[in-house]
Amino acid sequence: MGGCFAQDKASKTVDTYWPAHAANIADKTLVLKSYGDDLTLPFWTPGVRAGGRIENVSITGTGSNILNWGEWGRAADALYLGTKGYFTPGKAAAYSVCSGEAIVSISVGSDSETFVEYMEVNAREDSFVLTSSFGDADAKVKSWLSNYTDMWQIRIKGPGHVFDVASFWWYNDLQHLYFMVQPMCSVSGESAFFTHGYNILTEL
Repeated sequence: MGGCFAQDKASKTVDTYWPAHAANIADKTLVLKSYGDDLTLPFWTPGVRAGGRIENVSITGTGSNILNWGEWGRAADALYLGTKGYFTPGKAAAYSVCSGEAIVSISVGSDSETFVEYMEVNAREDSFVLTSSFGDADAKVKSWLSNYTDMWQIRIKGPGHVFDVASFWWYNDLQHLYFMVQPMCSVSGESAFFTHGYNILTEL
């Protein structure tokens, strides 16, 4: 892909961003896609694939979910990748998928770890695999279709962590709907994310 141009209110270019391997996040939450005009399909449907990778994760607080889209509160259309203190207390790497009534978590790590070199998840329809610097785990998901048709957010949630985001994506190859979060770096050294599928540039 080519570059992205950040502009001021007068449409003057103020910075130019280019693809990067990863972008660093420290104790902040980014809403890459707000409510409205968002994904509405239940997560576990034919043709669905999703994944994400974060690197150099330092746990500075109690830990939490990091990469997520959907709505945890009502357990609808959601994918999460996170660390200890949220899904499974005391574990350094965890991943959870929920759709409708189904909630599944797997954990890799130990109670005392506060640094995770990397964690990567790949999901396809009824199964997912978590790979981390501590080891691998996989699980099958018993699927329920969500009753909710609300428009969800796409978020990167950073409180309690410092980490690098290398990738975050969702794709339905039957419906041809997707998003892909691309880390970016400007010529002046600033970071951003470009969300393909919605063409949104989020400056950090």
